[in-house]
Amino acid sequence: MPLRIGIFGACGRMGRRIAEIANADKEFQVAAGIEYPGHPAVGQSLGKLCSIPDLEAPLVGSLHKVINDTDCIIAFATPEATLDCMRDAHADRKPLVIGTTGFNPDQLEEIKRLSQHVPCLMSANMSIGINVLLALSKQLAKLIGDSFDIEIVEAHHNQKKDAPSGTAFMLGEAIAEATNRTLSANAVYGRQGIIGPRPKVEIGIHAIRGGDIVGDHTVIFAGQGERIELTHRAHSRDNFARGALLAAQFIIRQPAGLYTMQDALKLT
Repeated sequence: MPLRIGIFGACGRMGRRIAEIANADKEFQVAAGIEYPGHPAVGQSLGKLCSIPDLEAPLVGSLHKVINDTDCIIAFATPEATLDCMRDAHADRKPLVIGTTGFNPDQLEEIKRLSQHVPCLMSANMSIGINVLLALSKQLAKLIGDSFDIEIVEAHHNQKKDAPSGTAFMLGEAIAEATNRTLSANAVYGRQGIIGPRPKVEIGIHAIRGGDIVGDHTVIFAGQGERIELTHRAHSRDNFARGALLAAQFIIRQPAGLYTMQDALKLT
């Protein structure tokens, strides 16, 4: 039987691509698209909206309307809408994959609390390559300790709403943990003016916005007379969509708890 998925934020860039890729894969069935109640496209066919002729799934304005028709929910939306989605999924103990970024600390705490009762995989980036980059960055940070300065540079398209990217934060958190630091205390976001010498414990994070850049992330380890750079460049959103579908296949087999793509890819 194919895995029945509901796509929350179905009319967004990621939602549409997930629908297209899932519909072409016999292992999945797009059961429904979900948007906010007042969305102008609610009531229409998701296939028509995404130009997928053989997709007959409806676009609804409430997860409750289709919760029993799905095995897993994949959410790419605003933080507020995604949190509402998780509350609904929690009420029905429905497994959830979250690719949304930009949550504030209180929202993250609620997600952690709700995931005690429902399986949830949350990742700022579902790409296999990015998660390999994350694992390599952690390993390298542990190896070199404080002997190299560490900077993170990310680039995205000019329509991206949050900065730095959730992936940059994810990389920063992993590096901070690997070097016994706290990102909130040691992160520096851009630099301007007379800043003086760079403290060793800093983790620099820099955001570039322009054109249609899908997503580039570079971790720089800069030492005396040498540097190491680890870079991942996304050429399309397909790798994020495929990663989200892989995450869905993983999370439906797990007990309640909060998981990451590192768990799904066995990189931890």
